[in-house]
Amino acid sequence: MGDRVEAKSAKTGLKIHTILGVPVSGTSTDTVLTKIEAQCTKKAFKKPFFIVTAYSEFFLEAQKDLGFKNALFEADLVVPDGVSVVAAMDYQDQRLGVWWRDLGAGLRVGLRILKGELSGRTVVGVRLVEKILELAGEKKWRVFLLGSDKDTLTKLKFKIKGSDYLAGLVDSGKLESDPGPIRLSDLSYSDNEKLVKKVNNFKPDILLVAFGRFKQEKWIWQNLSKINARVVMGVGSSFDELSGRGKWVTPAPLWVEKMGLKWLWRVTKDPKHLRRAWNAFPVFAWKVFADRKA
Repeated sequence: MGDRVEAKSAKTGLKIHTILGVPVSGTSTDTVLTKIEAQCTKKAFKKPFFIVTAYSEFFLEAQKDLGFKNALFEADLVVPDGVSVVAAMDYQDQRLGVWWRDLGAGLRVGLRILKGELSGRTVVGVRLVEKILELAGEKKWRVFLLGSDKDTLTKLKFKIKGSDYLAGLVDSGKLESDPGPIRLSDLSYSDNEKLVKKVNNFKPDILLVAFGRFKQEKWIWQNLSKINARVVMGVGSSFDELSGRGKWVTPAPLWVEKMGLKWLWRVTKDPKHLRRAWNAFPVFAWKVFADRKA
């Protein structure tokens, strides 16, 4: 795996941190968009450029699910979606290998979180999707929205059509969608082949997949060699947020996103999110501190 991390670093030209065994690049949204534009303007490509926006739970899941970890390793670019991941990267840069000094480094990083000094370095998944759609509208790229549900996709396409800079995607037939299976586990091999064929027949420049966290990345990894798209990325709940449907019908305030407190805001809206919030900070932070291999 170490050799593969080095290869990824050489390929993207970005510094790689290894967090709980998973490589992640500390980069900006603008840099990600630059990588996407470069891929979409190539004359030829061998396989899609696979992007993952990873928040803290991704690294915890990768410790339990080898298939998911393999998917993250197969990605061309894994970027930090959440202040806790950026904090882990900063902590790694400061750690000295002596536990009490490392504890001090962790406390200093925690203070920077509270001051809001790290939030500007996160790649917020839903904002990246928004920027990708804007760029696609400007460059007249073909975009396929895969996953979520029919009503959400219909509303999202309606909102895109009503946007001055995105309407051309719908009017020119450069935007296609398919909700996919109700449950990904029920997708048979033959139905999966039909779904991939539908995507490929559209010949999208960009494929955005909303099959749910962890599942979407594994599906992309398992079908990467079959997908005929220049860029592919899992988007989680972004379609819901952008369309104004589902659990997160009310978007998080921008100041909440900038402070890296979206996880806490979601707990106030849905107490069931508390377990995920617990993993996002205390559990993840402890595991990063306790990981002496990094």
